[in-house]
Amino acid sequence: TQCSHCGLCVSVCPTGALTEKLPLAKSVPLKETVRQGICGLCEEECEIKVTYYGNTPLRVLPVDGGKKLCEKGRFALVNGVDPLKK
Repeated sequence: TQCSHCGLCVSVCPTGALTEKLPLAKSVPLKETVRQGICGLCEEECEIKVTYYGNTPLRVLPVDGGKKLCEKGRFALVNGVDPLKK
């Protein structure tokens, strides 16, 4: 396939059939806080927002909902990296 593993399909799925896997054991509604900043994982320096539950980062999203993040920024949390702390 021509999939680049960017995660954009998850962001734009109109039915919610595609979802992100959260780094927590339970998949329940959580009260999230959001911090915005610049991703430092590649030379693009995209504006991102990271959602947290307490001090645990949950997901990385583009500030502009239609912008495509690179695989490093979008899935940094899977590798245990908080892109705002780089």
